[in-house]
Amino acid sequence: MRAAVLAGAPDRVAAARRLIEGTGVKLPVLEIPPEAAAGKIREARSGLLLSPGLIEPLRRDLGLNARLLLCRTEETNLVVVTGMGAAHAAYSFAAMNARLKITVARDAEDPGFAPAALEAARDYPQLVIEERDAASLPREIAEDPGAFDLLLCGAKALGGILAAVPGSGEAVVLETGERCSVIEAPGTPAGLVRATALLLEHLNEPRACERVLRTLRPSC
Repeated sequence: MRAAVLAGAPDRVAAARRLIEGTGVKLPVLEIPPEAAAGKIREARSGLLLSPGLIEPLRRDLGLNARLLLCRTEETNLVVVTGMGAAHAAYSFAAMNARLKITVARDAEDPGFAPAALEAARDYPQLVIEERDAASLPREIAEDPGAFDLLLCGAKALGGILAAVPGSGEAVVLETGERCSVIEAPGTPAGLVRATALLLEHLNEPRACERVLRTLRPSC
C-alpha cells in the first residue's frame, strides 16, 4: 500500500495533510488513530508520527533498530545515528543523500561499537570514514558544529553528543528497520514541515518534498 500514514494530535495531523495536499501529489493520506498506527505503517512501509511518545509502543512491533536525528540549523546540518542497526542505516542514508563524510565515535564505555561500525563500512567504499574519541566530540562539535556531516555513535555516548549539537532538541527523527521507517516530528511548526517533507521523500515524491520545504524559505 502506497499512502501517507499520519498519526497524532488532530491539529498537527490536519496541518501535515494540508501540506501534502497542497503539493498536488496524487497520494492517499490516511489519518490513523495511534492505537492502529503499527498495522497501517507496516502496510505502507512508512509513516509520520505527530505527537510525542507515540514511537515507544511501535518500536518493537515494527522492528525498528536505528535512530537518525536530523539536526538542521543555520550552524549545522548534522545527522546523528544510533541504535543496534545504526551502522548500515547510517551508511545507506549517507550514500543516498550524498553525505560522504562520516564520523564514528570511539567510546571506551562501549568498546565494541566503533569496530563493528568500521567493519560494516567495508560495504560502502565511496564513503570517507573517520574515528573520533567520544569523550572529546562534544567539545569539538560545540567549537565547530559545521565540521561534522554524519555522526555515528553508541547509546552511551549519545546524550553528551546531542547536548553539544545546535538544534538537537528540534531534530526530525527517522527510525528505521528492515521492513519500514517511521518519522517523528518535533513540536515546532518548522519541524512539522521538515518531517512532512521527509515522509514525501520516503514515498518517492521528490517534487512534492521540495514544494513542502519551500514553505520554510527563506527562513530555513
